[in-house]
Amino acid sequence: MTGPTAPLWPHRSWLGLYYDLAFVAAIIVLSGAYARDYSAVQVGWLVLVFAILWTVWLLAELLDGARPTSAARVLLIAVQMTVVLSAAVTSDDSLEDNTELVGPLFGTAVLSLVALARLDGGTAARGRAIAQPLAAGVLLLLTPLYPGQAYLAAWLIGLGLLADTARRLVARPMGDRHRWSHRLGELTLIVMGEAFVKVGLVAAENDLSDVRAVALLVIFGLVTLLWWDYFSSRTRLGLAPGRRGSAQLVTHLPLHLGIVGAAAGMGKLLVGSPELSGAGAAQFLAGPVAFCAASLALMDYADGPTRSSRRLLVHALTAGTAALITTVATVR
Repeated sequence: MTGPTAPLWPHRSWLGLYYDLAFVAAIIVLSGAYARDYSAVQVGWLVLVFAILWTVWLLAELLDGARPTSAARVLLIAVQMTVVLSAAVTSDDSLEDNTELVGPLFGTAVLSLVALARLDGGTAARGRAIAQPLAAGVLLLLTPLYPGQAYLAAWLIGLGLLADTARRLVARPMGDRHRWSHRLGELTLIVMGEAFVKVGLVAAENDLSDVRAVALLVIFGLVTLLWWDYFSSRTRLGLAPGRRGSAQLVTHLPLHLGIVGAAAGMGKLLVGSPELSGAGAAQFLAGPVAFCAASLALMDYADGPTRSSRRLLVHALTAGTAALITTVATVR
């Protein structure tokens, strides 16, 4: 008598973790672009790119069904990983040079989401849940054909369609809310890990004598505090249905943006960059950390109407760290 046959493809949870690797690299690329060019126009461009990148990841989770991994699914995931990373790389320069490439790449990624949803079937592959991403994908795919700056309007409309699809999927009473919440936690860990990667890359590019030990302590303490603040919430065990679930989901985007922005500042803090003098400390460190603290507080408010004094203390400690790192950043 023979035993059970080994599956040909890994479990879909392993495929999801593999899928995350492309976003790890993409986030590192965008953080590096922000550290080099932090003008208002470039920041707005990178925020838009990050928002679409983040929404693509989110919809990949919300539209994912329960069917086992197959060759077609692996192929579509590989295509999506390739175009997502390519979109991040092509956005890593000037706004004018890359808009013609980034739009079609993201359009391809969104259309691959539609193909994945259709492959899986189920209620998520019907109605607006599939029509809106399809329209957004086509809109982004055709951005090189739009005159002048019209592509920006197409980007915003496409992002709005994707965001509304996510809102509708979360608002439904059915769905694996525990898995969705768990995956959001995994993505949050990935973004936090990017801060350590950024610090490691900066340290490798400079002499050991340029690295400030006190800054390293502050950086590790800050990331640990953000990790504690996020994962210590006793109610973040699953997305709630309706508006509360949508609010829980949406507040992850500003949190992740804040962490990415702070990561760029951490790299500058490590080597005592002169860019942190004056208003630079607020732009690269205090501002992003305070942004993270505010996002976490809003997330808790969406979780439930009341918070214990212990949770309020955690938020206060997170916000207070912004003042501490600003002080450390200005001491040469």
